[in-house]
Amino acid sequence: MSDEYDYELIQRRLDTFRRLREAGDVPALMATIHAGLSRNVGGIGHPALFEHTRVGTKRLIEEYVGELDRCLRLIAETDAPDLPLKARIEFFSGLRKVFGRSALLLSGGATLGMYHLGVIKALYESKLLPRIFSGSSAGSIVAAIVCTRTDEELPLMFDPANINMEAIERRGEGTLQRRLTRLWKTGYFFDIRVLQECIRANSGDITFLEAYNRTRRVLNITVSSSTTFELPRLLNYLTAPDVLIWSAVSASCAIPGLYAPVPLMAKTRNGDIVPWNPAGTQWVDGSVEGDLPMARLAEQFNVNHFVVSQVNPHVIPFLQTKPVAAGRRTLRRRLQYLVSSEIQHRLEQLFELGIFPQFVSRFVFMTRSLISQTYTGDITIVPSIGYTEYLKLMTNPVVVEVRANIRKAELATWEKMSIIHMHCRTERTLDSYGVRARGDR
Repeated sequence: MSDEYDYELIQRRLDTFRRLREAGDVPALMATIHAGLSRNVGGIGHPALFEHTRVGTKRLIEEYVGELDRCLRLIAETDAPDLPLKARIEFFSGLRKVFGRSALLLSGGATLGMYHLGVIKALYESKLLPRIFSGSSAGSIVAAIVCTRTDEELPLMFDPANINMEAIERRGEGTLQRRLTRLWKTGYFFDIRVLQECIRANSGDITFLEAYNRTRRVLNITVSSSTTFELPRLLNYLTAPDVLIWSAVSASCAIPGLYAPVPLMAKTRNGDIVPWNPAGTQWVDGSVEGDLPMARLAEQFNVNHFVVSQVNPHVIPFLQTKPVAAGRRTLRRRLQYLVSSEIQHRLEQLFELGIFPQFVSRFVFMTRSLISQTYTGDITIVPSIGYTEYLKLMTNPVVVEVRANIRKAELATWEKMSIIHMHCRTERTLDSYGVRARGDR
């Protein structure tokens, strides 16, 4: 037993579930489940339970989750005359809202974004891949690839040979001299049109709504305005149903100084491609102000559990990926908070003074946004990335290296698989048995 969770409460609930199920008392079972179901009941999702020995030691929790699964199955498949179909449908619908949903958030990270494919591969093969995705900057490229493919097509994407790497390689075309010349003339190091061709070649002219109807996956892409007066946007099939995905991805990847801002493009009912915002608003890299848009996902899709694949080069060095003693962990967090809050306070003072030119104020605003953001979730997956890979952030991806990166990310995900399984198993059970209760068996 462990002091990290209320094992006595879990044991009592487990015994009650088992007794009611064996007695076949479905109405009492439904009432008991509804009264106490939550994702982290009794603290069973406490990260400390999974920090050292990640499998084989949480037998009580595993028994509890398994028994809950059997009870939900009994409720879904019962033919009791005093429990009409409507009551069962309402029961599962209510539980689904109470329990909440999981989302997979893919951070920015330039070329390191290809690591996300390994995280997705491990979750997909374990049948734990969430239906809600969010991606910013490089993460939006991978999220778009996944959310425009059906379950049957998705395994092909785990081999980079099946991705249009030729288009991706064109992203960095041109000699260093040509890039410097472009920087001198336009103020941007790379040609955004080449990036757009790359993304379009891998996702096609498909809108957010069309992708959702095709795959039932919810794609969310964060973009920021090129001005300081427009709030960041979370684009999805609800907020921007007609926006072309390749347009949103190219905007989210438009890192200031490297790529020029771009407008968002939409598809009309006739299939014509037109600007989404006729006012001419331009959009840039979404990770600047909203790398992980957890608050908006919670509001729009009832998400209360966030799995984060984090490969941002400016974030990874400051993340704690190894278990440490509680005292040291607390001291480390306090020091991080002290340093980050002091820097943020000074940047806010500089920004509010308004004594700098517009481009300097914009830089100060971006820096403040980067520091003040949250870069971790309930579960944060950080692949093992060597410092030499920082030298390749803006280089063309190579198939052999991408395959190695996918493997590294798979291994990092498997280290978290026990806690992910614990959090997501009941969620998937509710989805599955809710469908059975409606009669679609």
